[in-house]
Amino acid sequence: MNANPSNVIVVDGACTTCGGESIQVYHESFPELRVVGPSAGAAAERLAARLENSLSTVADRAHRDPALQALADVQAFVDRQGSVHPGRDLTAH
Repeated sequence: MNANPSNVIVVDGACTTCGGESIQVYHESFPELRVVGPSAGAAAERLAARLENSLSTVADRAHRDPALQALADVQAFVDRQGSVHPGRDLTAH
C-alpha cells in the first residue's frame, strides 16, 4: 500500500468559539470526518486515531481497504510534518 500524504487536506481558520487559530484536517476520501487542532500535525494525529478506532466497526473488505489507505496516508502526513507541508492547504484557494 503506497501512502500519499497529499491526500490529507489542511484548512486554516479561526475558532468560532474562542476566536483563536484553528486548523482543520481531513482525508479527501472521507471529507465528512474532519478534525480540528492547534496545528496540522496535532489535528492529523487525532484524525489517525479516529480512523484507527473506526476500523473495528468496518466489517467488509470493500469498505475496510479505503479506510486503511486513508489511515496510511494520514500517518505518512504525520511522519512528514515539519518545515515542508505535504498536505494540500486549501486556504490559498
